Amino acid sequence: MLDSNPNWLAHCTEIKDLAKSLFQKSTIHLESAALLLITDGQTTLSINGHKEHIVFGHLIALESDAVIQLTNTNRLDFSGYLTVFSLLHIKNDQGSSSP
Repeated sequence: MLDSNPNWLAHCTEIKDLAKSLFQKSTIHLESAALLLITDGQTTLSINGHKEHIVFGHLIALESDAVIQLTNTNRLDFSGYLTVFSLLHIKNDQGSSSP
């Protein structure tokens, strides 16, 4: 088991319907880190230029500046959520935080 770092905190800033977002705009550029959770169905996405076949139950961690692109726009047979968050580093000596 990996040791956790108590000096890091994640703050959720946005939750998007992934299929709806990709249907409106087939490419998403993330400015912050995110988690991608597929809740139903399957599809193939290009994540940072690498094609990934994703299915129900997949949870994918994405770093900031990641690019997600829908490769097959004819078939939207999946649903899921994109949870965007900010990572904060908490300083122990003063108790303040910084991005």
